[in-house]
Amino acid sequence: DLVELEGLRGAVAGKIAAWQVLRALAMHDDRLTKEEFEVLLDRADDQSQRLYKLHLQVAQAQFDASGS
Repeated sequence: DLVELEGLRGAVAGKIAAWQVLRALAMHDDRLTKEEFEVLLDRADDQSQRLYKLHLQVAQAQFDASGS
């Protein structure tokens, strides 16, 4: 579980970076709207925070189980 969560966290971090770049490009390109990327960034930030909490919970559970 821990490895899978780490992979998901990495994927979400990559998604955040992509949305940030596209948001910056939207300022200079009428085909893109900055507001759409703000929504996508907010969603990805929420995903990142939830994955962080899950990651800590799983890591703590595995640590506790290995100490028994």
